Amino acid sequence: MFKNEVFPLYTHQERSIKSAQNKNVIITTGTGSGKTECFLIPIIADLVKESETWKTNGYKENVVRTLIMYPLNALAEDQLKRMR
Repeated sequence: MFKNEVFPLYTHQERSIKSAQNKNVIITTGTGSGKTECFLIPIIADLVKESETWKTNGYKENVVRTLIMYPLNALAEDQLKRMR
C-alpha cells in the first residue's frame, strides 16, 4: 500500500502506518530509524483523502486538521528536509 521503489519503508514503518488508521500508535526505535515517516505518512494520507471531497462539496472548511508540536527546531528542520 505505501511501498514504492524510490523510498522503500522499513518494516516498523510499514507496520505502524497500517496500524495508525484511526488509532493511537506508540513507536519506540532508535535515533535515525525513521520514526518521522511512522507518524507523518498517515497524517498526509488522511489529508490527501480528505482533499478528494473538496471538489464535490464545492468548498473546504477552514479548520485545524493537524497540529504537530516539536521540542526542538532542529528536529523539525530535519524532518521537513526528509519529507521534501
